[in-house]
Amino acid sequence: MSKSARKAVRKLCVAWLAFVLGATGHAALAHPTGAPWGSARPDAAENCASCHFDGDAVTASPAIALAGLPDACAAGNVFELELSLAAPDGGAGGEIAGFLLAATRGAFLSDTDEGVEANLNEVRSVRPRRAGESFVWPIRWLAAGDDIEGAIFHVAMNAGNDDDSPFGDVIHFREFKLAHENCAR
Repeated sequence: MSKSARKAVRKLCVAWLAFVLGATGHAALAHPTGAPWGSARPDAAENCASCHFDGDAVTASPAIALAGLPDACAAGNVFELELSLAAPDGGAGGEIAGFLLAATRGAFLSDTDEGVEANLNEVRSVRPRRAGESFVWPIRWLAAGDDIEGAIFHVAMNAGNDDDSPFGDVIHFREFKLAHENCAR
């Protein structure tokens, strides 16, 4: 579809959405409390790009960073992670940003006051960050159990245009793995 055709479709959809929302009195956010649990993987039936579908999702996005993953398996320890999205001028796009992060092992803790909410092996933003703020979230991950070897972290981030619609947003996905070689017993 050409850029002009997408723009025309976007205008039509926004007009329809504005009419429906105006008639019903509902907010424009389909998920006002954050991304639905289970939508961090690009291959999930309902992922972030299912609703924010205006542009192509960026898989293996270099704009996403997850710092603080352990260099060695240390079950039972809590790790201070830092999830970030490159600034709009760094190529990620967007005036606002939010995220959903899921891990195949361990558990997330939501004991920080940084606008995040945890649900066992998932954590999400519940308050978007705006341009001018840092697109960085501190996250606490508990390496629970004896088997954290090969833990995989799935991240979905929305670089939105702050128009309270799913149009014009760019979804970024990335996967991080805890290295197997660091888990020798």
